[in-house]
Amino acid sequence: MAATNLSRLLVGWTRARNLSTIFFLLLQNQTSLPPVSRFCTTSGEWDFPFLRSLISENLVLHMACMSLPHPGSGEYVLVWGCEKDGRFRIRSAYALLGGQINIEEEPDCRVVWRWRGPNHIRHFLWLVAHNRLLTNEERRRRHMATEGVCSRCNQHQETALHVLRECPFAVTTWEHLAYLATDRMNWESPLLPWITHHLKASSNSLIFGVACWSLWKARNEVIFTDICTTPESLAQRIRHFVESIEEALILEQSTHTCLPTKMMVDVSWPLPPSWVALNSDRSVIPQTRRAAAGGLFRDSDGRCLAAYSMNLGICSITRAEMRDVVQGLHFAWEFGYRQVRVQLDSHAAIQLLMEEGERAHQHSSKVAQFHELLNRN
Repeated sequence: MAATNLSRLLVGWTRARNLSTIFFLLLQNQTSLPPVSRFCTTSGEWDFPFLRSLISENLVLHMACMSLPHPGSGEYVLVWGCEKDGRFRIRSAYALLGGQINIEEEPDCRVVWRWRGPNHIRHFLWLVAHNRLLTNEERRRRHMATEGVCSRCNQHQETALHVLRECPFAVTTWEHLAYLATDRMNWESPLLPWITHHLKASSNSLIFGVACWSLWKARNEVIFTDICTTPESLAQRIRHFVESIEEALILEQSTHTCLPTKMMVDVSWPLPPSWVALNSDRSVIPQTRRAAAGGLFRDSDGRCLAAYSMNLGICSITRAEMRDVVQGLHFAWEFGYRQVRVQLDSHAAIQLLMEEGERAHQHSSKVAQFHELLNRN
């Protein structure tokens, strides 16, 4: 592969704006890039010591999540990462230029659906995590309004973060709830990491979700019914609502304990003696998007046969899941396991893996490698 082709690949993989930002030190000392074989080991993986001698650790972590070209990846095709079907659309291009979407940032919906609270607030939090609130700024972006200024403070653009966190009314409300004093972590983070972190907090997740919903409701009351409330009274309403939810949860648990004891029946499919189960899972830190993955091989009796773990660098949740499954099957082939049952808890990854050759998207190469491994003899 020519050096120019390698440069284009690396620019696309690392989302950089120009090549000099990636290989500044390299271009100072050399007139051309080394051959592709110099960047990888004999086993087909990145040569990380060599990469670290050329570029920063942050860029190395971005490249770590991207696999090198593989014969089972299929032909190279151009895909538009902002659309699920990989096709370019002007709508998503405008959204990307306007900072409305991030092709690497994906909300972890499991955090929202596991939140213990009323369903209508849970659905609201899903909208927040996907940045779907119809704020004044969002209405202006959709050409539904001429201005996007906050109707309460009249000072800043009304985004979801402004309504829920940055507006002086919201700041005062959080202060009256004493929430800032107990947990200031990630209070300056972008929307998605901020929501994800505080919904995961076991001690304060309930009051956080109710407070976000109450702030949005209070905003709508000002606009549609001209009902104004003070931060003090809103904080008091939030506390009362949280107390009623906690009482309902306690009552629900006590009701369940009074029910007759149920018998647990194993309805799972037992592995035949010659089969091996691969349990794979991944973890992504929302704030830094640092990802890691691992897997465990067990026989039909549940005994551990082998295990692996790996650092995936900086990537999205879906990309980490796809690479984890494919890498797990690679290990299964190397270990001599030919009858493998893969067990993972990602419905999105399962759907993508079942789409053999159906459409082009940013995970197409991993899907092709997955089916190439399945079809090996």
